[in-house]
Amino acid sequence: NDFDQIAKSAKSMNALGYLEQWVRANSSGYREQFRIFRSANRQLVEMAEDENLDGAALAYVELTLSCVNCHKIVRDPPRGKKTRSK
Repeated sequence: NDFDQIAKSAKSMNALGYLEQWVRANSSGYREQFRIFRSANRQLVEMAEDENLDGAALAYVELTLSCVNCHKIVRDPPRGKKTRSK
């Protein structure tokens, strides 16, 4: 219920995300996940400012999913390269 802290943290994540976008800007999958991340982060700020806990929780889940999906993209080897078996 600390909406001020939620908004402050989301705004910090937005700044971090803005800087990170330049690192992998040439990957279409990354760009799409970054778009989803920015949208969910904006929603999180709005919900915190409106003191809407349910909306903030949903935006946080969407934000987290965009991070997980992006990490999958970043960690996957480029197509055509084989990975070693475990």
